[in-house]
Amino acid sequence: MRRPLPAHLVVVQRDAEDNEPFCLDTSKWSDEECPVVLYYLNSDRTERIAPDFLAFYERCLAPCFERITGTS
Repeated sequence: MRRPLPAHLVVVQRDAEDNEPFCLDTSKWSDEECPVVLYYLNSDRTERIAPDFLAFYERCLAPCFERITGTS
């Protein structure tokens, strides 16, 4: 059974298989930023993916837009 998402996590995107969400972990603010974590719904565990949203965007999402627009 899936647990409810903890209140300190803000979903920014689902993973590639549409299972676990990537979330901003608002309980870990640092220098006006919070890290992006992968939240494992069935275990209530998180895995840090990036130190902030911009780093997450650059690493995980930019390649998708490059394929669409043909830019690099």
